Amino acid sequence: MSRMYYCAVIASLAFTCILPAHGQQSSAPEWPAAVARYYARSKDCWTRYAAKQLKTFTEATKCEDGGLADSLAFAAYPNMDLVRVIIAEHLVIAERADKKKITVAEGMAARAELESRMVAEIQRRDLAAQKARLEVAEAYTRAQAQADAQARTQAAADAQARALEQMQAQASAEAEAERRAALARFGAGLLAPTVTGSFGESLGNALGAYSGR
Repeated sequence: MSRMYYCAVIASLAFTCILPAHGQQSSAPEWPAAVARYYARSKDCWTRYAAKQLKTFTEATKCEDGGLADSLAFAAYPNMDLVRVIIAEHLVIAERADKKKITVAEGMAARAELESRMVAEIQRRDLAAQKARLEVAEAYTRAQAQADAQARTQAAADAQARALEQMQAQASAEAEAERRAALARFGAGLLAPTVTGSFGESLGNALGAYSGR
């Protein structure tokens, strides 16, 4: 009986040891308490079964799993479907043991095998969830890098356009300055005295100088 008791506790631990890892992903503060309550109740129930205070395997199983689904659901446990499978299968195994269809040792082995499968499935789900989160993060990184590259390209294009505008404005200003200078020279030519004092000669010189520009 003592050996059976310790097997039951180990089987319960195989199930409960996965809960804290999920609890760390949840903001629900009930996780530590839910796990602690289940472990304490499991240990107590199988101790009572070993002492024959609980007469049947089914009674011990119901004692162990009673309220488990509600407490884990309240704590927002993410794999409640698997919890319900474990609870239901625990009961099936217990009833088979009580009906002598299997031995108690076979029942404990069946529990351990069930819980091992459930742990493997939870680990598979965790890996899939981690992969999905990684893919989302990578997609976001790629999108952000693409957006940054587009922003840099647009910034370069804007800078080039501003530089071209500045060059065009400078060229226009220089052309306007040259035009004004030419007009000033033309006006000065009209008014400047010549050696002969001929206004016509002075005008001709000024026009020639302007047209030569």
